Amino acid sequence: MKLRLNSLQDGLQEIQTRLSGAEIGFGEQNLESDISIDMQVNKGSREIQIKGQAHAGLRYPCDRCAEEFTMHLDSDFEILLSHVESDSAPLGDGVIPITDTTTEVDISAQIRDALYLSIPMKKICKPDCKGLCDGCGVNLNYEPCRCKKDEIDSRWAPLQKLIDNNSKE
Repeated sequence: MKLRLNSLQDGLQEIQTRLSGAEIGFGEQNLESDISIDMQVNKGSREIQIKGQAHAGLRYPCDRCAEEFTMHLDSDFEILLSHVESDSAPLGDGVIPITDTTTEVDISAQIRDALYLSIPMKKICKPDCKGLCDGCGVNLNYEPCRCKKDEIDSRWAPLQKLIDNNSKE
């Protein structure tokens, strides 16, 4: 997403737009629709502050039950564009240097990174997802386990006798 600096007015303004995943390099994800971007841009004389939020819906298989579901991401991002002189010291992380001749700045990488960082490591369809039975493989959210519970591995039979004897006493 390229931000045209010469079209920005001084002071605070709000920008809302929709982007495809390919426009910000987020195309390999399973996007359900375009990414919605809401930004507040505050243009001053020497710097431009951008605070925004990206909203996206992604299709993923659940890590517990393998059912596909839509995960809604809301990621915040902040970008600072700061004027620099050619001989000045380098700026810190998160600051994009601009000069008086800069006409546009590409902020796609910052928005893409904010979205990637908001994807959880474990993708669960719902908090109480029961997952799949590791024995028979059924989805425990929809049906009970079909495993036979009374089958005991013959190696554990001596321990079962101890449990039975203790329960009789």
